[in-house]
Amino acid sequence: MLKKLLTSLKKHSSILLFPALLLGVMLVAYAIFLFRMGFYWDDWQAVYLFQFKSPLVYWNYFLGDRPISAWTYIFFQPLLGTQAWHWQLATLFNRWLGILLLCAAFWRIWPSRKSTIQWMSLLLALYPGFSQQNIAVAYHQHFTTFALFAFSIYGMVRAQQSQYAWRWHLLAVACALLHMLTMEYFVGLEGLRPVLIYLLLSTTLPTTSLKTRLLSTLKIWLPYAGALIVFAGYRFLIYPAISMNPEMNAPSVLIQMLSQPLSAGLHLLELSLQDVSAMTLQVWLKVLQPDAFQLSNKVVLFSLGLALLIALGVYLSRKWIFEPETVPTQADKSARQMLLVGMLAILLGGLPVWITDRQSIVGLWSDRFTLAPMLGVCLTLAALISGLVQSEQKRSLVFTGLLILSLPVHIQTANKYRLNTEIQQDFYQQLAWRAPQVKTGTAFASSGLPFSYVGDYAVGFGINTLFHVGDGLGKLPVWWFNAGRQWGIDATLDMSSEAALSYDLRNLKYEGAAADLVGLIYNPSRGCLRVMDEVYTLAPPMDDFKMHELNTALAALSHPEQILPSTKELSFSMAVFGQPQTQSWCYFYEKADLARQFEDWSAVTDLYQQSQALQLSPQHGAEYAPFILAAAHQQDWEQAAGLTRESAALTPDMEPMLCSLWKSLPDAGQVTDVDEMRTELNCQ
Repeated sequence: MLKKLLTSLKKHSSILLFPALLLGVMLVAYAIFLFRMGFYWDDWQAVYLFQFKSPLVYWNYFLGDRPISAWTYIFFQPLLGTQAWHWQLATLFNRWLGILLLCAAFWRIWPSRKSTIQWMSLLLALYPGFSQQNIAVAYHQHFTTFALFAFSIYGMVRAQQSQYAWRWHLLAVACALLHMLTMEYFVGLEGLRPVLIYLLLSTTLPTTSLKTRLLSTLKIWLPYAGALIVFAGYRFLIYPAISMNPEMNAPSVLIQMLSQPLSAGLHLLELSLQDVSAMTLQVWLKVLQPDAFQLSNKVVLFSLGLALLIALGVYLSRKWIFEPETVPTQADKSARQMLLVGMLAILLGGLPVWITDRQSIVGLWSDRFTLAPMLGVCLTLAALISGLVQSEQKRSLVFTGLLILSLPVHIQTANKYRLNTEIQQDFYQQLAWRAPQVKTGTAFASSGLPFSYVGDYAVGFGINTLFHVGDGLGKLPVWWFNAGRQWGIDATLDMSSEAALSYDLRNLKYEGAAADLVGLIYNPSRGCLRVMDEVYTLAPPMDDFKMHELNTALAALSHPEQILPSTKELSFSMAVFGQPQTQSWCYFYEKADLARQFEDWSAVTDLYQQSQALQLSPQHGAEYAPFILAAAHQQDWEQAAGLTRESAALTPDMEPMLCSLWKSLPDAGQVTDVDEMRTELNCQ
């Protein structure tokens, strides 16, 4: 009985165990820090919209860009809520499901190459050219459309081997149309359909004539061609009429070819060759870059060790999990067919990007353009290895080596996203403590992005989410500006309080004036978030000279009076902004600086005593300012002098700021302690 069970299990192991193996490898690569992930880049626009829980909000926001894509948020948000790890798992599941569906479809086209297709699936799951898997809310749409595309391919193939062919075709056509109308990322791959149909007919009807197979291919493909025509009508007729920026994704290179065919053609060739070279060859060498061998870095060591362990487990389990392949005969054309389809998929997947004059290698977030071509890359690579390496054991070693090259890249990338989450949550929590309530129309501004893995508007949406403001339908009550990118030093220096400030994205818009501006400095490696006002004008730089010059200009424009007094702390979503770190120095500093702004000196003193009871201390000497002023205003000159000396000892060049503090004290010329401290600081 047991022997029969083991025999049956081994016989069906690829169906039963390979999906689990694939999911397990993907979880290790992308979800090892699952519960410590947050929101990044375009996630934040969705997070802001989530709080309104209205389908109308999603529809209106995406109406001028990808209106039909709103359905994914309307469907998934009630299920997943605002927990980042829910979105991480859902997006990963959609990617896993899409890969399995393509694997199942290709098995039916190339039944003698099941093991090769399984290896291709693993490569596709771990493709190192795409590094944004952890931006889960934004990319849930991409991988939802990927799963729809994959199901449409599987359904099309399955229909040829089912007595319910019309039902499979109906589902497949519906999924094809839906994935194209939702997002156009996989539209280029629709060109694979007639090729795959023809190859499938060659397998199922090998004795029919070429003409018969071509006619049958055309007949089967016609409904899918109809879906493609519907999409084309929408994209080129309806979309330009409703889009706020119809030229944003216009096929500029294709249009240029009409007037300058030679130069435009060469440019298109250059774009494609550069991208193909990077996508097929260079991406696998990421783990071999010099900074990947920082063996003093525990995460690097951990990722390399874990990659070796996982790869070894996959290699050893191949006899149980991978479908065995017979040694191909000379008449077997499957490897060449796979190679042809793979190369075609690279070109078809990349062409919609290249004709818009874009590349996957240019731009911070541009590796998203590998999402469609990566299928072709992995299929081509698997076909080459399968065709050139005859021994199954040696093939497994080669594929295992590629897994070892891929896994550490994703684990190390996931760790960077984890660290970024901590920095983002730190920023928003400190802002909530320092500014628990602000006037409507407040514009925060910094010299640059306070952290990475976001765009300018992401911080604006994060701040609106933090303050629970707006209705998601029109005017944005508060905003954040990247002064370095949006204005520059010269424009900021020349800006007057009456200058208008505005920012609009799709249907949402902020409008205010420079008089509503509050300057912020945030550099967590050098201290806490700081609201700029006259107290900190002469503080030593927290950034390089260029940014310090811009910060000085922002300080002159900053209006801290936009921050209102509040008797209670701002209540923010812990699912979004993390567990409040109220046992940190920055918590007490931010609360004290808010109390200092409203001259509540006893509150400042109480906060300092609480921080000392926890043995906390600052990173930057300027953070002693509210406590120095509180001690002085309460006539505790010994405390004020002691904190001043600690401030000067902690951070170089604090004297100008400290002198300014002591000069600002009441009756400065009549208090001996003040004169003594000014002398000690060499104040002029």
